[in-house]
Amino acid sequence: MIADYLPMLADDRLAFEPGAQWGYSNTGFLVMGALLEAVTGEEYETYIQTHVLKPAGMLDTGWPELDRVPQNLASTYTPVSDDPTDGFVSDRYEQVVKGTPAGGGFSTLDDMARFARALLQGQLLSPETVQLMLSPKPELGSEAYGFGAQLFWGDWVGHTGGGPGTVDFFGFQVKTGDIIVVLANQVGETMEVVESARAFLEH
Repeated sequence: MIADYLPMLADDRLAFEPGAQWGYSNTGFLVMGALLEAVTGEEYETYIQTHVLKPAGMLDTGWPELDRVPQNLASTYTPVSDDPTDGFVSDRYEQVVKGTPAGGGFSTLDDMARFARALLQGQLLSPETVQLMLSPKPELGSEAYGFGAQLFWGDWVGHTGGGPGTVDFFGFQVKTGDIIVVLANQVGETMEVVESARAFLEH
């Protein structure tokens, strides 16, 4: 599945030499998934199920397939216009055929909390690797991002996300273990979700 996307990247060129700068890239995550398959000899989904989802107890997380809707998966929607009386349209057929390392997965509030706890308790990575992952990299020009995680509000780390008919925020505090998860099945601005989560914390 991941290999099907790689020809689309064949003519792309590096924006900078690896290790020289920082830049957010969904394509980078796609390539990372392809590298994982090449190194392990396993399909990406199988590897993540075995080494991440199962150890963390994430039984309701995965990658939906367009023609096989998982039980209890929420439908996704986009407003027809800025007028709420116009209603919504389904985003089902704007989704990818199947999720990839770059996005398109599904999960639940409880499963995302399980992931945070498993990460912080050393069930998935060593403490040293977790620290490396969560720490910003100012030497690369990144004051907020580590490796796949972003710094929020001083001492929270996590990430925003979004796609056709979806928007979300996932964050946790390393020291306290406090966790915030916001999952929505209609399109929205990710920073609005972040600010809503922050307002919740302040009250």
